[in-house]
Amino acid sequence: MSTTKIKSILGVWQRTEKEECGTTYPTKMMFGENGIYQSLEKPDGFFYQWDVGTYEMKGNTRVKISCANDSIVSYRIRFSKEGSAFTITVDNTCQLKYTKVAD
Repeated sequence: MSTTKIKSILGVWQRTEKEECGTTYPTKMMFGENGIYQSLEKPDGFFYQWDVGTYEMKGNTRVKISCANDSIVSYRIRFSKEGSAFTITVDNTCQLKYTKVAD
């Protein structure tokens, strides 16, 4: 019986593209060991769907993130082979690509 190693989302991540659909999502964020995430370097007066809240990995393909409106949304997540990047798909159309910048 084989076990699949769950990819780690822990650390600080930087968005690598500036798609128009992603303007309300953080360009830099941190996922902590305690199940808490927060956006970093947020401009004053700017609204992010993901500001600070909880997250939970569901295997290697889903992540549940609490949003600014207090809803908890399950997103599809795809990690790069080496685990140093991931893509989250929002509403089946918008792809947010992040690269790890710190542990």
